[in-house]
Amino acid sequence: MEDAALFEEFRIEAQEHLTRVADGLVRLERCEGAVLIEEVNGLFRALHSIKGSAGFLGLRNVELVAHAAETLLDRVRKGQQQVSTSLIDLLLQVNDRLIALVEDLEASNSADVSSILDRLKQALESNPSAIPEAPKPESTHQALPTLIQPAGQDEKDPGSHHHLLLDPDRGRTIRIPVAVADRLMTLASELVLVRNQALKRLEPRDAAERELVQRLSTVTSDIQRTVTSTRMQPVGTLFQRFPRVVREISRQLGKTIDLVLQGTEVELDKGVIERLADPLTHLIRNACDHGIESPAARLKAGKQAMGTVKLIALHEGSLIHVIVEDDGGGIDPAKVGRKAVERGLLAEDERASMTASRLQSLILRPGFSTAEVVTDLSGRGVGLDVVQSNIEAIGGSLQIESELGQGTKFHLRLPLTLAIIPCLVVEAGEHRLCVPQRDIKELVLLDGTAKARLEMGHDRQVFRLRDQLIPVVALAELLGSPVVESDAPRFLAVVRGGSGCLGLVIDAIRNPEEIVVKPLHAALESLDIFAGSTVMGDGQVSLILDMEGVAREAGIGHASAAVVAQPLAKVEEVTLVLLFEDGAGARYAIPLDAIRRVVRFKAADVQYVTGRAGIRLPDGIWTMRRLEDVVAGVAPVPIPDAGYLLLPKATSGDLLGLVLAELIDTALAPKVLQPVIPAQVGVMGVAEVCDKLTLFLDPAVLLGSVEGGR
Repeated sequence: MEDAALFEEFRIEAQEHLTRVADGLVRLERCEGAVLIEEVNGLFRALHSIKGSAGFLGLRNVELVAHAAETLLDRVRKGQQQVSTSLIDLLLQVNDRLIALVEDLEASNSADVSSILDRLKQALESNPSAIPEAPKPESTHQALPTLIQPAGQDEKDPGSHHHLLLDPDRGRTIRIPVAVADRLMTLASELVLVRNQALKRLEPRDAAERELVQRLSTVTSDIQRTVTSTRMQPVGTLFQRFPRVVREISRQLGKTIDLVLQGTEVELDKGVIERLADPLTHLIRNACDHGIESPAARLKAGKQAMGTVKLIALHEGSLIHVIVEDDGGGIDPAKVGRKAVERGLLAEDERASMTASRLQSLILRPGFSTAEVVTDLSGRGVGLDVVQSNIEAIGGSLQIESELGQGTKFHLRLPLTLAIIPCLVVEAGEHRLCVPQRDIKELVLLDGTAKARLEMGHDRQVFRLRDQLIPVVALAELLGSPVVESDAPRFLAVVRGGSGCLGLVIDAIRNPEEIVVKPLHAALESLDIFAGSTVMGDGQVSLILDMEGVAREAGIGHASAAVVAQPLAKVEEVTLVLLFEDGAGARYAIPLDAIRRVVRFKAADVQYVTGRAGIRLPDGIWTMRRLEDVVAGVAPVPIPDAGYLLLPKATSGDLLGLVLAELIDTALAPKVLQPVIPAQVGVMGVAEVCDKLTLFLDPAVLLGSVEGGR
């Protein structure tokens, strides 16, 4: 081939067109009227573009197949051909053949396309009109302007302005090899390491040096975010393959299933998307095969004959939530329990004491299934352990929520990127470790009061956190470090692990940091309690904990999740809040879902620039605002020598944090609040929490309303 770059350009863009064609053909089956014509026009334009560009490049077989399919679609839009299941089947097979030809352009001209052309010819001959002649071979050697408008194409034709190799927006974008993007990501990661080391070792002596260090931190963070964004892709590129999967499965099973896609614009790291494809495919097939009932069973249960599978993507902080939800029959916990006892996975008395959610989570056990007959599609439980393993391999987690007769929801929590993640640096014995912040639900200081909530449950120590018993793991003991008795307070990190939560007892907490994830050394790969390693600011290597691996190592499996005691109130009526007090003893609450993180500081960490106090963190210098600066009526107090800085999740763009002198605890609080009179911006209301009147605050609104906050 004369110009390899031009052929590669054609291959990439043709694949994008063909992916959209497959998606559009599935939608076409349910369209009618003006929507049908608009959909057909889009498919026609895509195939016309492929045909024109293939002709210019001399790709004869690609041109012939695309031309015949385009002609068939032209008959549909002119009302000469009805859209039918057989027509869609044929066009999907044509699309598959074009994909195969485009993937191997060098062999495309020698490939045998007679079979698919014969089928297209038969479809065209079903109408008395003659089959349109394929373009003459000599038309494949026209000049470059043909790419803008192929010969014989009317200027008014909807396909005439949508061509492949010369896009009107082409000058605004460039294509770079994936290897170059990966190299940029590696360099940005190394820059973050250098930044962290510089912040550890450099001690600015005056305002000019502090400004220089702040600028270094800000520019590094901007470079990291920008380079990371080059690897981000909308999950729609992955989701669009599933309408066809659902269509084929529903026809095979004799079911009618509607696939609803939501959040297709949410962006995710390219590496995560690639490794998410197989698990999602299995979950979709599982939902169609064993989640959605037959039409007769649905009608008998009072449902519509058509079942619905939803594929949803949501972005929250550093996590992406992907949900596969069906409105089928759900997972029967009693049936799961019986099967588990039959297979010797559970004792009868253990089954009787397990909650429904814990019984349902047993389907994640390797090889476990409740299906009477294992089909070639999927079995509820067969392969789900592999799905979970694949999700955990990219730092994610899988949770099952199911209600018998109503449906099942598979909830995947995934990291936004695999390269740089925020972590909390902790100490356990002689080890310094990193705990990904996405896994941390809350931190509890194990002082005298909290220690009283440590109990023995079954054969292990548990911690009573409000109305939940959390299994406790002593991290130092798990790592084989000697247990040293000390009067110094320790901490309990409540993290996601197994199918619920567990508490990690840690000796000390350091500041949170953004770390660069590096693969484990070959000698450590067999230790599944670690997800990777990183180089810290002082040049030392630290290991990153894998919470699922920690849970397995500690013997806290899917059947040993946290035990829920009698709840104080229904979940929908309460919310989790952070309680704190001001200098006068008045109590305040901030919802945990409004908090990005809380950083502990001491006097030496506080710096003053133009009269404002600030604290340097990895993502920049945060300006410190006192409670009296944002809430009317609070008695003024100076910034304490030691305290906490609360960083809100959402701000107006400024790095503003709220100084908290005294933290009380986290607690469950009512969602319904009494209004405060007179109303204040950022003050949500008042309610009684732990027998004390408490004022509820929205930190993002409060800090955003501060005049001159910059």
